Amino acid sequence: MTRDVRTAKANGVMGTTKIYHVSPERAWALAKTVLAQDGGRAVEEHNDKNGRYLTTTSYGNFAPIGTVMGAWVERFDNANTRVTFYTEQKLPLTTTKHTPTEDRLHASFAQALGAGK
Repeated sequence: MTRDVRTAKANGVMGTTKIYHVSPERAWALAKTVLAQDGGRAVEEHNDKNGRYLTTTSYGNFAPIGTVMGAWVERFDNANTRVTFYTEQKLPLTTTKHTPTEDRLHASFAQALGAGK
């Protein structure tokens, strides 16, 4: 799972990036919460040569793994943070209307950010 996310970033497959008016620390906590809520498995925190990022997986319908998910949280400027969500469907048969997507993760992030104001 972690290798999939690292490989995607190294290959320039970056997912979907949005800029939010939030500190990197708060964005990290919110991204971790969003992945946990949409993932259903433990969220792993990483800080290595690939940067600081989070990884998890969602459950598939009939498979042990559904979607690999990752998030990068990076300072954009003094007032904003760049948040990138990445998802990779591991088995096409696991896709449902509840399958996590990058857009859904950003929507959940924005909702959580708005709720915390």
